[in-house]
Amino acid sequence: MAIIFYDTIPRLIRGMEPLNRAGFLEQKTISVDRVYDHLAFSYIDGAPKMELLMRTRGRELLVTRPHCRLCLPGEHFITAPLLPCNEFYFVFTHPERLFGDRLPQRGDFGLFYPAENSPFFSYMAMFLKLFNGPLSPGICTQLDCLAMAMLSVTFYRDQSADRFSPIEEMEGYIRNHYCDELDFPALARRFGLSFSTFRRQWKERNSDPPGETVLKLRNRHACDLLRNRQLSIGEIAELTGYPDIRYFSRFFRRMNGMTPSEFRSRMLQEKK
Repeated sequence: MAIIFYDTIPRLIRGMEPLNRAGFLEQKTISVDRVYDHLAFSYIDGAPKMELLMRTRGRELLVTRPHCRLCLPGEHFITAPLLPCNEFYFVFTHPERLFGDRLPQRGDFGLFYPAENSPFFSYMAMFLKLFNGPLSPGICTQLDCLAMAMLSVTFYRDQSADRFSPIEEMEGYIRNHYCDELDFPALARRFGLSFSTFRRQWKERNSDPPGETVLKLRNRHACDLLRNRQLSIGEIAELTGYPDIRYFSRFFRRMNGMTPSEFRSRMLQEKK
């Protein structure tokens, strides 16, 4: 069990509502009967399966799959794990300072089921990575922003974001995972497109083919990383999706007309 309070640590950005606390509870079995006086966001899952009984406003629901839950001030919830579950949560004391008069999108039990490819999971992973490390004003400011991001893609999401077309969703995925090994036909099927439809729609939206787009994004990332002298060429190769440093060097020379080492030396010369 880990619960960390953040409300006494100063922030780098003034005027932004700070997190009060966050926690990660493993194998939780204790029931909770609470009238909330704050905004409480939770992500709850179980391994290998979950059964969670929820009661509110005289109604009862058995939840059997991972979900996000949002509780607001004045709301009364009873939550009883029938099987051990894991809960990640965070708390804001003054939710009215977060989104103004904007109301969350949720049902009677305050639940939201994020899609498998939702950015929520990336935000949560980044939050938990910082959560387990040392605290500082900069770290706490990042945690505030990540908590806001999780809220904005779940309960306070932009309605227009729910109307993205398959090609828009797929393009967004590619531009966020360009350092991964991408299988375009498999990705097209994942987003509900035939490969021929994907290629046609991509061509209508972009001047470069998808493979060339990935190469340019990787090259831009590599050039930026080469400015950091603390990283070796081998480390940069792996970070940009090339485990083989020789293949990375050939790729970089083709894109830039020089080797990674020559590029780094030129950058250092320009700084002098």
